[in-house]
Amino acid sequence: MAVKGHGMEVKDHGMEVKGHGMEVKGHDMEVKGHGLEEKGHGLEEKGHGMAVKGHGMAVKGHGMEVKGHGMEVKGHGMEVKGHDMEVKGHGLEAKGHGMAVNGHDMEVKGHGMEVKGNGMAVKGHDMEVKGHGMEVNGHGMEVKGHDMEVKGHDMVVKGHGMAIQCHGMEVKGHGMEIKGHGMKVKGHDMEVKGHDMKVKGHGMKVKGHDMELKGQWYGGKRSWYGGTMSWYGGKRSRYGGIVFLNW
Repeated sequence: MAVKGHGMEVKDHGMEVKGHGMEVKGHDMEVKGHGLEEKGHGLEEKGHGMAVKGHGMAVKGHGMEVKGHGMEVKGHGMEVKGHDMEVKGHGLEAKGHGMAVNGHDMEVKGHGMEVKGNGMAVKGHDMEVKGHGMEVNGHGMEVKGHDMEVKGHDMVVKGHGMAIQCHGMEVKGHGMEIKGHGMKVKGHDMEVKGHDMKVKGHGMKVKGHDMELKGQWYGGKRSWYGGTMSWYGGKRSRYGGIVFLNW
């Protein structure tokens, strides 16, 4: 993904965010104003809610916009085109199928956004996800199912999700944990302390404001993009294969 200014923009398999919100089209979620609307497999609320079309979400105004399978954020966000991630200014840059600035690595400078699995973590006016539905509390989203929960300025994900306390993120199981302004991941995950990020096992490590990927990101039995257990392919993967894992 690529970030311009403080924003995120993703096309194709990306996410687009304009202003402070997010919008997703296709398998996505759309939110207009502060209301929640969902069509197809979703729910619809207007006012202080979000709109979801198909399986996705889109938010305009204080939100995020996603087209195709991606996200795009303008302003304080990041921009991703294809399977690539590029962040300029306060962001990160990844080319190819990876979060890679250098080789297969990810470099993050300044403050960024973390997207994990099929979900996304938002700080500030928070998001909670349970089931396959979405619920918005206050200025935040709540989704039930696979799954993200955000309360106050914090985000909590249960199961294979992430949790954020204060302005930090905590993930248990296959997730990440962030306390203060840093994040920590246990298992196959990443750990961030202070303003730095470290990933152990099959994850990434970031020192200072930069992120580096090590281990089985792009191959092996348990990897992101290949192998028997992977994100994008293999017998057990997120996006294809015999067993579809809802990580």
